[in-house]
Amino acid sequence: MAEWRNLPTMWRLPKSGLKKAALGMFVAAILLLGPFLNHPTKDELRYISAVLLVALLIGLSDFLTKSPRNIAAFFFWFVFGCACLLAVDWHFWPRTSFTYVSPLAFSPPRTWDFGILHKGPDPSEGIEIMFTDEVKQKNVLDSLNKTGAPLTLNDINSYQKLINIPEMDPLCRNHMFAQQFLWTPPEIDHQHYSLVISAREIQVLEDLKIENVAGKWHYAAEIRNREGNGVLLNCRDKGFPGATDQDAACWPMLGQCEE
Repeated sequence: MAEWRNLPTMWRLPKSGLKKAALGMFVAAILLLGPFLNHPTKDELRYISAVLLVALLIGLSDFLTKSPRNIAAFFFWFVFGCACLLAVDWHFWPRTSFTYVSPLAFSPPRTWDFGILHKGPDPSEGIEIMFTDEVKQKNVLDSLNKTGAPLTLNDINSYQKLINIPEMDPLCRNHMFAQQFLWTPPEIDHQHYSLVISAREIQVLEDLKIENVAGKWHYAAEIRNREGNGVLLNCRDKGFPGATDQDAACWPMLGQCEE
């Protein structure tokens, strides 16, 4: 016991059994909680973090004395504990899983091969994609406005495509080859597509643009969570008109299935 009392203040355990239990709960949770967390929600992680933060404060409360050394020890261990808790939260914080469309290859003279890809650790189910060629839609509607002709189903099908996919898994494991479809745009050098992609878990909005600059293809894309308004992916190639040095390049980010 004499050796224990001679330890520096910052290495001493609390005297109270309750405070020892609180500190022990915090340490045990940080070390052992991982195997028991199976895709926790954000609210679950916030609740667990709040409980563990209170336990840490209770466990370290013996350091809150008038001694400068004790107060320094409290802040040292509190910051260290918060860093450990933050690392656990960062590791288990749920990442959004979503399906999106990416240009894969150009087939001369006028056809694009688009791929349906997936990002995130969880599968997406019941996927429905509404693909709209904005340039073609504008051309069709402008022509109908001039002639006064009614909008027909054939007109809509000329600029829109509805695609249904049962499921997309992380890293696109459920398909031997990427899910693909072909599209022939009215203008090869300037293309603009908008997509609404609905799945059982999430609905996203994708805005995709393709420009041919000096014989090279350049891309710009933004994908947003329609419910949360958060940006899930945003990129603009350096050669794309209006791109800045701060913009992230679309390749290879746009063309890869990732967890």
